[in-house]
Amino acid sequence: GRCSCVVADNAESGKAATEHFLHHGAKRIGFIGGANHLDIVKQRKHGYLDALRQYQIPIERELIVCEKMTYEEGREATRKLLALPCPPEAILAMNDTLAFAAMKEIKEQGLRIPQDVALIGYTDELHSNYVEPALTAITHQTYEMGVASCNLLLQHLQKNQPEEGSGSYPFDSERIVCKIAFLQNRMNFDFCSHTLINISETSMNKDFQG
Repeated sequence: GRCSCVVADNAESGKAATEHFLHHGAKRIGFIGGANHLDIVKQRKHGYLDALRQYQIPIERELIVCEKMTYEEGREATRKLLALPCPPEAILAMNDTLAFAAMKEIKEQGLRIPQDVALIGYTDELHSNYVEPALTAITHQTYEMGVASCNLLLQHLQKNQPEEGSGSYPFDSERIVCKIAFLQNRMNFDFCSHTLINISETSMNKDFQG
């Protein structure tokens, strides 16, 4: 049967991260992902591509590397991107393992983050602050998602009584889409005049679908 759920807006997060690069002057943006059959990869890559289309940036297949989501594959993907005749100015890595792998490879090639290659990953606030430089990252608000899940369950229990003799609670399934938080760690992009600020902006959108 159907059940209620609380999910992260993966497509929106991929789009937001890509737009962040674009707003700061980057035009060639690489994407490092996992196997294309995984929904999370498809959704985040869809957001990345959607942002490029919206800003009329040509989509170049050579800038998209989707292999296994391992540390070594992440380093290899970064090597491929940096070896291009015209390497990317920025890289979006679709999880923390790939982001830290990309960071390691960029630094080992003697490049600076973000002055030579800007980087955004997916992680939590603690992990993003344990590396140097601090990683600008998307976080999917796991605490807030847990709160939303519990509140949703309590709402169902309060407005529905168990069916006689069944012990089960009838309710219409609902879907809450939790929007992302952007952890903008201090970065000064040399190819633009803006400076990112070290804050965490939190927002949540309740999108109920029966």
